[in-house]
Amino acid sequence: SGENPKKNNNVQLLANGGPSFSATTGWAVSQDTGGSDDGTLAISSGALQFTGTSGTWSGVRTTFTGAANTAYMVEVDVDIEDHGWNFRGHTANSQHGTNLFSSSISNDGVHRVVFTSANTNGSFSGTFYIWFNNQYDEYIKINSVKVTEVATLIDFIPQSASSSTWR
Repeated sequence: SGENPKKNNNVQLLANGGPSFSATTGWAVSQDTGGSDDGTLAISSGALQFTGTSGTWSGVRTTFTGAANTAYMVEVDVDIEDHGWNFRGHTANSQHGTNLFSSSISNDGVHRVVFTSANTNGSFSGTFYIWFNNQYDEYIKINSVKVTEVATLIDFIPQSASSSTWR
């Protein structure tokens, strides 16, 4: 009695999503056919900075555990160099896979994607991969990444005069 029956859907599902990164734990760089990293990953002023290798598709990824028939919101705060970056979700460790979501990032700032673990191929559960990739020798600074479960669309109603404050 007296308990709020509404589930807390604002729980961060990433083990190392920032802000204020101090380690690259939980993140991995794509590799070429020879098994060498396609870029460099480092901490820069509290951000996770990935710089890709010119002339090849280079990517960096993290993972979280997802449940079947569940909706999620991924919110990223990034700074990019010149070209845009692909922002993708997949159930396999492939920087080109897009069976959960596919978006693009063409400017600095906060970007959000809402997706469901169910699509025309069925419902997925287990390890979900979030990738950032492009084919240029330039950086993406990841200030933070937050993955939360979304129960209903009511969760997207702004909670103040600012539409950047979400429930």
